[in-house]
Amino acid sequence: MPSFGAIKLLQTRTGASRNDCKRALEEHNDDVEAAAAALGEKLGDQASSSSSGGAVAPSANQRALDSWHDKDVGVSVSVVRIEAGDGVTFPVAGDTVSVHYRGTLQTDGSEFDSSYTRNRPFSFTLGVGEVVRGWDEGVSKMSLGEKAELLVTSDFAYGANGHGKVIPPNADLRFEVRLLEVRRAGAAPPPPKPPLPPPGGGKLSAAPVPLVSLVAASPDSVAVRVAFARALKDLNWTF
Repeated sequence: MPSFGAIKLLQTRTGASRNDCKRALEEHNDDVEAAAAALGEKLGDQASSSSSGGAVAPSANQRALDSWHDKDVGVSVSVVRIEAGDGVTFPVAGDTVSVHYRGTLQTDGSEFDSSYTRNRPFSFTLGVGEVVRGWDEGVSKMSLGEKAELLVTSDFAYGANGHGKVIPPNADLRFEVRLLEVRRAGAAPPPPKPPLPPPGGGKLSAAPVPLVSLVAASPDSVAVRVAFARALKDLNWTF
């Protein structure tokens, strides 16, 4: 079933009815460009037919179907693909995902949060309530590497309470999300980052010699003190 966001986007671009847009997306596998091209041809044919008096009224069954489609608007999360992912690696509940995102209000487009501003991706465990429900639902429909727009209604976001001063009550939100990593539940964590440099901006020795080895090799007290001082120098420690 085409996403609500894709249908709205196609309606805006073509001016066609919601039902025509939905059918066009279904026929063209959610490809907005192909659906828009097909609708353009169809609308042109309809206009030509109407001008020549050949318009055909829809059947009773078609009118009933259209009425049923029009009621199908209670979608709380819509995923509009911007860039395709690998189409294979979809996260599931319990997986840890890493994303870059930008959040804005649907009403005026004002930005309230962004991982790009912090220059650091955001990681969370999917499906366990660590994020708003709209994210748990929406990200699960994305594949690795995909960039998409999540249109989230307030009931799947922050609801009647809003969030601080940046998200008002009952606000519908828009998130631009790129899925960077999917780590399956139970998989080994990524390797640790290298240690930070010691205080003072010095560098750690490439292969520091253990202090116990220095002491054991130098029983003379003066040699011990010299070796100890050299080791501390390697570590950039001072007294």
